[in-house]
Amino acid sequence: MSAKTSKVLSWYQSTADKRILRRHKIGPPDVHPQEPRQEEDNLSNERLRKGYQVGTTPYEHESLLFNSRSTKLDRLDEAHTKFGVLLNSVLHRKGEINANLDKERRKIGRRPERNLHRQRRKERASWFTDLARGKALSELAKKVLTIKRREEGLEYLCDYKIPSFRALWYLKVTAALTGSPNTTKQKKSISDLFSAEYKDIFVKAIKEITIRMWDVNDISTCPIYKERWIYISNLSKSAFE
Repeated sequence: MSAKTSKVLSWYQSTADKRILRRHKIGPPDVHPQEPRQEEDNLSNERLRKGYQVGTTPYEHESLLFNSRSTKLDRLDEAHTKFGVLLNSVLHRKGEINANLDKERRKIGRRPERNLHRQRRKERASWFTDLARGKALSELAKKVLTIKRREEGLEYLCDYKIPSFRALWYLKVTAALTGSPNTTKQKKSISDLFSAEYKDIFVKAIKEITIRMWDVNDISTCPIYKERWIYISNLSKSAFE
């Protein structure tokens, strides 16, 4: 027997009327739920002349009453309850998110302030340590630490036990850097104004120390006398000699 040869045509070689439809090009079947008695099945004369027209309602209230398959007015109380529960849950969740955001913002806002205070403390500690240990004043004058409260600067001098000569140098330099009074309107000179200001600071410090030592029986054993009184009294004496 002679073997029969069959030639298979590809999809591109076949004609358009004999091509097999590609299934992936066809979408899902267009199937919609149907009812036994639909409005579209009513073939009246007007329907045949005008065609099918969808009934539209001008207001939402009319669509709720007349254009609905089920009675929705009976479920209004249930709808209000569900809406209240949903709204409360949304507000509660929003409050939680806002609380978390506030905590994060406070943490972010506090961290730079804490880091800044720590950095300032380290800088002040290192600078006053160099001043107490006898570092050259020309080197320290390149970056002088200025403190807004003069009383706080006096406390630093007392804590680090700065010698009187170097402490007076610090007071004069900070007074020259921080203060800029208008000498044209005032009769006193700048040095007189700063001297009067530091006089008030020394008097205030001595007064506070005296009040704190008022009830002490043995002054020699009092830590305030050893740490504050001796240093501030000697410094004030050197300043006004």
